[in-house]
Amino acid sequence: MITNEHVVITLSRDGYIKRVSMRSYKSVSDSLTGLKDDDQLVGVCEADTVDTLLLFTESGEYVCLPVYQLQEAKWKDIGQHVSIYCKVNNSEKFIGACLVKDFHTYAWIISVSRNGMVKRTMLPAWKLQRTSKSSSGMKLVDDDKVVSVL
Repeated sequence: MITNEHVVITLSRDGYIKRVSMRSYKSVSDSLTGLKDDDQLVGVCEADTVDTLLLFTESGEYVCLPVYQLQEAKWKDIGQHVSIYCKVNNSEKFIGACLVKDFHTYAWIISVSRNGMVKRTMLPAWKLQRTSKSSSGMKLVDDDKVVSVL
C-alpha cells in the first residue's frame, strides 16, 4: 500500500530530483531550492505520492518514475540524481517533466526538436512496465535536440 501524501517535486537540468513534504516546503517556500553550481531548475510541481512523473531529456529519451519512489529531502538539499532510480546517462540534460495522475485519459504529449520535428503521442503510449531504465521518446537525427515537451 502506498500512502497518498501531497508533496512538492523539483527537477534540475542536470537530473537532480527530490520530493519535499508540504510542511517542509511551506516553512521555507520563500527561499530558493538547493542546486549544484551551474545547474538550473527545470520544474517544480505539487504532486501526490500515487502519481507518476515523465522526465524528458534533450536526446529524446524519457523516464517514467513513480513519485512514491523518490527519496524525501529538505528544500535546501540538491536531491538525488535520476540515475539512482533508473538507468540513464549521467551527462543527460533534462528539459522538462509531465505529472501524470492517470494514464487512461484522452491526452497527448507533444515533443518538439530544435530542427523543427514535432511528434504527438497519446498519453497511454508513454506508460512503461519497467521503470528501471530510460526509453526512447523521440528519434532524432544528426545533432538535433528536443527543446520542448508539452
